[in-house]
Amino acid sequence: MHKQHPPRFVRSLFTAALLGLWAAAPAKGDDNLDAVIAGKHRDPVNAARDKYRHPRETLRFFGIRPDMKVVEVLPGAGWYTEILAPYLRDHGQLIVAGRSPAGLNEYFRNRIAKYNAKLDADPGNYGKVARTIYVEDGGILPDVKDDSVDMVFNARNTHNMIRFGGLEDAYGAFYRVLTNPAASWPCCSTGRRRAATPCTPRRTVMCRRTS
Repeated sequence: MHKQHPPRFVRSLFTAALLGLWAAAPAKGDDNLDAVIAGKHRDPVNAARDKYRHPRETLRFFGIRPDMKVVEVLPGAGWYTEILAPYLRDHGQLIVAGRSPAGLNEYFRNRIAKYNAKLDADPGNYGKVARTIYVEDGGILPDVKDDSVDMVFNARNTHNMIRFGGLEDAYGAFYRVLTNPAASWPCCSTGRRRAATPCTPRRTVMCRRTS
């Protein structure tokens, strides 16, 4: 039996550069996360943006744990993959859901090829990353089973989903694959919690704009 789609308030979410969905309380501290963020495997250009994007604070806020099964949606050039993959490697699992190069222009095909080459070139950090297609035959996350992941990590994509369409379908798929959506579905509407939606500060997902 399939879950019902999420409420229509997703239409009212303002453009957000980062939205995380989680089913756990925020972590109090994690030396391993700090070590991964400081790791030499990261592209120096990416690491230089930590002071603007605050990956440690962001991931701790969303309650990341090393034993989680996480889907990273549309990972782009891999800014967050550099952190999530080694962090989840030993005790959890990272699934990256990217676009198929079929039908895309040369720019996006090259971008996808470069991302895949980055993962292939460093099996120590990325060898356990599972790769799947974000959308195929109109279905979003078609190869990710219902109720199977602890977190859907969607960074810097929601504004495009609003601009080009598909927002409700995307978040419906995120809701479908989460193991505990009742504890993780966002209660924010135009940046504020809905009084009618039961939630606590620990369970409220904020829509945050990042650099």
